Amino acid sequence: CNVQLSPSSIANGNIGQAFSQQLSASGTSGAVSWIVSSGSIPSGLSLNSSSGLISGTPDTGGAFSFDVTATDANDCSATGSYTI
Repeated sequence: CNVQLSPSSIANGNIGQAFSQQLSASGTSGAVSWIVSSGSIPSGLSLNSSSGLISGTPDTGGAFSFDVTATDANDCSATGSYTI
């Protein structure tokens, strides 16, 4: 397994403004599932478990640190640490 996540960091969001950040995984086989494996993303945003898209409109200020794990069909995974 050699799964790699990108990008390595995520841009900041603004309260009340639409936010969209696509995460991607390389070195995968088959379908990839995405989860927030530690911490939490800001209220108003969500992670699409099948596409890796973080989107929505944040409604809470502050810095939110979290880990995202992508796992492929062969149970190979990688975790990235992010802050919004």
